[in-house]
Amino acid sequence: MERARYEWDVAAAGTALLGATLFLATAYHHVVREPGVVGGRVGPTAAFVLDGGLAVGVVAVGVGLARSDRDRESRRTVAAFGAGTGLAFGLAMALTMAIRAAEGRPVAEPEFVLFTAVGAGFLTGSLAGTYRARSREHARSVARTRDSLAFVNGMLRHDVRNDAAIIAGYAEDLDAGAATADGRTAASVVRDRARRVVERTELARTVAETVAGEADPDPVPLAPLVDEAVASARSAYPAATVASEVPAGLTAPVNEAFRLVLDNLIENAIEHHEGEATVRVDAERAGDRVRVRVLDDGPGIPPEARADLFDHEVGAAKGLHVVDTVVGGLGGEVRVRDRDPHGTAVVVSLPAAEAEPTSETEPGADAAAGGDSGAPRADDDTGGAADRAGDADGPPVDDRDAA
Repeated sequence: MERARYEWDVAAAGTALLGATLFLATAYHHVVREPGVVGGRVGPTAAFVLDGGLAVGVVAVGVGLARSDRDRESRRTVAAFGAGTGLAFGLAMALTMAIRAAEGRPVAEPEFVLFTAVGAGFLTGSLAGTYRARSREHARSVARTRDSLAFVNGMLRHDVRNDAAIIAGYAEDLDAGAATADGRTAASVVRDRARRVVERTELARTVAETVAGEADPDPVPLAPLVDEAVASARSAYPAATVASEVPAGLTAPVNEAFRLVLDNLIENAIEHHEGEATVRVDAERAGDRVRVRVLDDGPGIPPEARADLFDHEVGAAKGLHVVDTVVGGLGGEVRVRDRDPHGTAVVVSLPAAEAEPTSETEPGADAAAGGDSGAPRADDDTGGAADRAGDADGPPVDDRDAA
């Protein structure tokens, strides 16, 4: 049986401490002092059952907050509503008794009234706070769903529009069996792009859950995902050299949406190259993070083009805006690093799994293509360790994926 996990933040611990203090105070008053005053135990015991039960309820609220999966803001809301209402009830009773005392009228056992007011007030307020927190969480969930649907709609429009435009262009050459500049037939281009459209639409739901922050993927090996993306890029861009080197045991908590990230980064590097592109994908673990790098030997990103790199409203491009948003939904971040003498290293940093097995690099797609001798290696032309050490400090990725 899985043991319950507790997260004792200020709200949870403070609530539990308040309940415990209230319980000790009621126990001292009703069990220790009151029996000697009233000359019996029936009444004090009944009063203790009431006040002590309310105090235990307050402690239970604190324990429930520590065990809940609510965020800290929601926990603070519940605790604040409870404390505020309990204080208001207690002050109201204290003011009432003070007025009666000022009038010269006797006030019987004010402690009992105050204990009951504070305990009942806290529990009533915590219920109201729970309702408020749930309402706010629901509103945020609706907003995330709306934004994620808008994002996926924009993503699909971008990707499907691009592929549909390519399909339409090459469809005109189908009857003549004309070849493309890289030697493929128009039919093969249409087939590849149509398959990509199907893959993109099938990914829509996973991407929507990811960008909405609702995905909770288990750690999976990264090598197969990278190999699939590399193989897809080789098929779509046979003139480019695409290779990968990812340790077989390297894992990260990602889902199918991460394929979209890899596809966009590789295609972006190829499509914005001034000649025959050479692209390499590698990955490594660095502490509690996993870094996946897409290295190219292209012209790089001009400094003046980095002002609004992730803002998809600035230009017509959305490809790398998709990358940034999906990676953010997976708890990661995207950075870019210039390579020496030219080229770009795009670095995706993701949370690492708790334990990583040690294994050798998986050949994957590289083996099928006869190795990666033509791909740029991190140690060949980027300064080796210096390049790896600086990747995480670079500016954000340029959204260069033209529509």
